[in-house]
Amino acid sequence: MRVRRSLGRRFGWLWTAYAVSTLGTWLAFDAFPLIAILVLHAGPTEVSALAAAGLAVGAAVAVPLGPWMEFRRKRPVMVTMDLVRFAALLSVPAAFRPLARAVTREPSPGPRFR
Repeated sequence: MRVRRSLGRRFGWLWTAYAVSTLGTWLAFDAFPLIAILVLHAGPTEVSALAAAGLAVGAAVAVPLGPWMEFRRKRPVMVTMDLVRFAALLSVPAAFRPLARAVTREPSPGPRFR
């Protein structure tokens, strides 16, 4: 019978962070086309272009950053990129509110005079 060795507490934290990051990425890739369909009333062509553009940007960024990343410590880069991705995804709902107000031409909340 073999004895299993633990990979350590730090590896457990890294694995958990990676799993949460992957779940967030999966939700984002599913949420952006859904937002385009429901809010912007995008058709199949626009949704397909949105999906293709996301993959193309990922490929375009990966080509020059791959060799650079090879000689760097991986963990700080992973954490930094997760924070950058979080900020980028958080900007979508923040940008939606003014855009929705402009599209529907709702009056901005301001002082009311009676």
